[in-house]
Amino acid sequence: PDDFVGMGAAIAASGRARLTIDNTVIHTHGMGRGTLFVGGESDVTMNDCEFTACAETPTPEEFAAAKAAGRMVEPPWAIGLRGNVRTLNLAEKGRLTVNRSHVVCNRWGVLSIDGACVNRMDINDSLIEITGDNGYGFFCICDDIGFDYEAFGEPGCINTARGSTFNVAYTAALMSLGNGCVEFADGTVVNSRRFGVFCHRHNGGWLKVNSGAALRTEKSCIVVKGSNLHIDLDGAVLEPKNGTVLQLMDNDDVGMCDDPFLVPVGEKDVRDDRDLTAGVEDEDIFVRIANMDVTGDFLNSTTNLRCCNRRLPKPEGFLPPPPPPGAEKLRGFIGDALMGAKNLDVTVENAAVTGAISSADYAYRDGLTRITRENCEELSNITQTPAPAINNGTIVRLGDMAVWNVTKTSYLTHLTVAPGASLRAAGGTLRLTVDGEERPLHPGDYVGAIVLEVL
Repeated sequence: PDDFVGMGAAIAASGRARLTIDNTVIHTHGMGRGTLFVGGESDVTMNDCEFTACAETPTPEEFAAAKAAGRMVEPPWAIGLRGNVRTLNLAEKGRLTVNRSHVVCNRWGVLSIDGACVNRMDINDSLIEITGDNGYGFFCICDDIGFDYEAFGEPGCINTARGSTFNVAYTAALMSLGNGCVEFADGTVVNSRRFGVFCHRHNGGWLKVNSGAALRTEKSCIVVKGSNLHIDLDGAVLEPKNGTVLQLMDNDDVGMCDDPFLVPVGEKDVRDDRDLTAGVEDEDIFVRIANMDVTGDFLNSTTNLRCCNRRLPKPEGFLPPPPPPGAEKLRGFIGDALMGAKNLDVTVENAAVTGAISSADYAYRDGLTRITRENCEELSNITQTPAPAINNGTIVRLGDMAVWNVTKTSYLTHLTVAPGASLRAAGGTLRLTVDGEERPLHPGDYVGAIVLEVL
């Protein structure tokens, strides 16, 4: 089986097929043996269906044979995933609509997109589930290095869920290469045993959670690393059990290789000359919070250590394989273009935030020095602590009718408070200092090393 081309799938659509699947039950079993493939410029609609894919861990002989045939039968461990089957794969310029259906995978992924150029996936009133210990709901990628996305003028990938439920082990949406976009809307509920959304090596797309959609997670609601992303939270419900809504961090993904990730024990970032007082549209992370109450932290612990490129020494004379032609067009595909420190730019409009919004330090668990295939669940598993910015600026704009209840000392580089906004300590007194000088807290603009201290 090869789910990149539909070989081994129960149903495969290619060319310019127009296909409707009604009241159909499909269960597949086996490595790489999915239920549905949508490729070419096909347009497929599923109504009232039940699709399930399951694969047991292959034997070493089975795995070696699959790899020798050039088939992808497991996800890259460097993003923390495990498994051996995707329930369906949307490729090339395919489109998929799922209505009132139940789609399940035991491990790896349910609604996958790979080998894609421009694609659209719409999930309506459906139940999406990972039954095992690892796997995602949506995948979001548009990585055709020969395609001119700028001239196309639209995002290469848009995944939308409306009125649906995602019960997942790892993340409901995994956003990767290209400028793809994900939206959870109309009361969609995410129940995740780890993250709500996981974003890495992403270049300029957006994430929307709105109209009563909920992210209920054991760990952080949203994890972003090595990316440029715009996040819009409007009328959403965000409930992270670890207390972190946004975990903005360095990329610890080593790419499509088997080198370990070397944990930067004791390494410290060094200040460069980047501007920490303003976000750059095509480089940084932007968050809008509107028409909702949210409790939890928004933390930026990015650095210029560029941890994703730390490698073991190579033998003398070693030369890496050349990148494919056109790879330079897709930031994040190779190199450092999306890595390094980021500014976090947060705007609050007619909403209340209770928590910290801050630059931060981070640490992996004590004693951890390297992450490999065997312990890849340690990827992204960090503890963040609010701390003064080095190269990781944090900008907060409180608009009219915005409320920020600060629960712990927060460190900013730019703060704007509108006349109708409220900024106060939750359960204490709030002291504002700018560059070490205590200042009265009034509506206005503050720039510098800003500390909001809860006394």
